[in-house]
Amino acid sequence: MLENINYALFALLNATPASPQWAIEVAIFIAKDLILIVPLLVVTLWLWGPAQRQMVFKLMLALTISLTVSWAIGHLYPHDRPFVAGVGYNFLHHAADDSFPSDHGTVSFTFALAFLFWHRVWSGALLMALAAAIAWSRVYLGVHWPLDMVGGLLAGMQVTCVCPEAYRPAADVLMLAHKYGSQFHFTSDPVEGVRDADVVATAVWNTAAPGTAESEQRLRDFVGFQLTGKLLEAAKPDAMVLHCLPAHRGEEISTAVFEQHADEIFDEAENRLHVQKAVLAILLAGK
Repeated sequence: MLENINYALFALLNATPASPQWAIEVAIFIAKDLILIVPLLVVTLWLWGPAQRQMVFKLMLALTISLTVSWAIGHLYPHDRPFVAGVGYNFLHHAADDSFPSDHGTVSFTFALAFLFWHRVWSGALLMALAAAIAWSRVYLGVHWPLDMVGGLLAGMQVTCVCPEAYRPAADVLMLAHKYGSQFHFTSDPVEGVRDADVVATAVWNTAAPGTAESEQRLRDFVGFQLTGKLLEAAKPDAMVLHCLPAHRGEEISTAVFEQHADEIFDEAENRLHVQKAVLAILLAGK
C-alpha cells in the first residue's frame, strides 16, 4: 500500500518535459545549492560567540545521529531511485545509489527540528520551510520518491525519558544521553514528557513482590505516572503506545489504554520473540 502511495505522489509531483523551464531551473537551484545553508549557518553560529558554540556541538551530534540512522535504514531496506526503476522523468544528474531515506532530507529536517525543539520557533519554522522546499525539488526533478523525504524527516527523532527524580537513570546513562544534545531529554513531569509525542513507550516499574514495603513505596512514588487516557491526551492524536510486556495493568498502564493499543503492544512483543529465537539459534549452533 505504501508503495502505491509513493508512486501516486511521485506521479503528482514529478516534472515532465512540458513543465516550465524556469520551474525546473528553480528546482535545480533548490536541490543542489539550498542545502549549503546548513554549513553556512553552522559557521555563522560558531563565529557568533562562545554562547552559540554549544548549539553548534548539539547540531553536529544531532546530524551525526540522524545520518547514522538514515545510513542503517538505507542498508537494511534498499530502494532504487525513480530513474533507476524507469519511473517518471529525471532532470538532475545523480548516482544510481539507494534513495531511502534521503540524505538531503535527513540533514535539512534534522536541522529544522533541532531549532524547533530548542524553542527557536521562527528560525525553526523558516528552516522547516526550506527543508520542505528541498524535499519538493528533489522529487520534482525525479531523483527521489516522496517517502524518501518522509524517511529523512523521521530519522531526526527526539527521545524523552520520564520518571520520578528518585528513579533517574544511572549517571553514566545520563552522561551518554547528554552528549546527544537536543536528541534526548529528561523530565519528571509526565504531561511534559508525552506532549506531542508520536510514540509513548512504558514498562513495568513495580518489580517488587506485592504487599512488601518496597512495592508500596514504589506505588506511592509513581503516582501520576500511569499511562492513562487522560495523560495520553497530551500526545499526538494518533500516537502509538508500546509496552515490552508483561504488563501490570492498573499500575504503569491503564487497562483501557492497553486494550486500545493492544495491536501495537503485541507487535512489539512479537518482534522480541524473533530476536530471542535468533539468539537461541546461534547458541544451539555453537557459534
